[in-house]
Amino acid sequence: MMISSAPELTIVRTFDAPAALVFSMWSNPEHFAAWMGPEGFTCPVVEIDFRVGGAYRALIVSEDTGDSWFWGVYREIERPSRLTFTLVFPGFGREPIRGLSGVFESVALELDGALVAEGGVPSTGVIEAIAVRRPSRNLLHHSVRGSQYCSDVYLKLLKDHGFAASMSGKGNCYDNSMVETVFKTIKAELIWRTSWRTRDQAQAAIARYIDGFYNPRRRHSALGYQSPIQFESHALKHAA
Repeated sequence: MMISSAPELTIVRTFDAPAALVFSMWSNPEHFAAWMGPEGFTCPVVEIDFRVGGAYRALIVSEDTGDSWFWGVYREIERPSRLTFTLVFPGFGREPIRGLSGVFESVALELDGALVAEGGVPSTGVIEAIAVRRPSRNLLHHSVRGSQYCSDVYLKLLKDHGFAASMSGKGNCYDNSMVETVFKTIKAELIWRTSWRTRDQAQAAIARYIDGFYNPRRRHSALGYQSPIQFESHALKHAA
């Protein structure tokens, strides 16, 4: 992390997580809330408008220090390796604490994401899914017949994690019918109703829809009118 004003400070941190997942901490409200704050704190409120010029704000809470808001504005977005934003952090509790209060005019987050950049968006999605879901080896990875899914980079990523690659049959519309239903729902409930100025705005909105509504809250008749997360939790509980 670099604070590019006078004086200048450079901080290097190593995380046991893919670069794409660390980047998503500042773009995905669910990840932001899970990562933000020291031990003993919760982050019950996160609001993110992930675009250049867009603002974010969040509330972290502790029993000892009370509520603390902080906020800022995104200045540069180069997914998934660089992010520049401002940060206003008044301090914990009702009274600012000396040494913790600050206004950072430019905070640059630079991530080593060579594999993600080389593999493109599909690799980014798989890496993030692996980090979040922690699947076991011998998993069957099924995809459509796209060239990106049989590229050397993508296949190496699957092999390194012990996944078996599978592709739909040529001209077979039934192989991917379940996921195509998901895509249709996302298009009907969000994409066809909305216009965005930039690709980043669209990506952020789709991510919020999937992580903040579709998976945790949207009820499905095929799942007994449960959300996907509720259905999965119920299934795992009975399988244990």
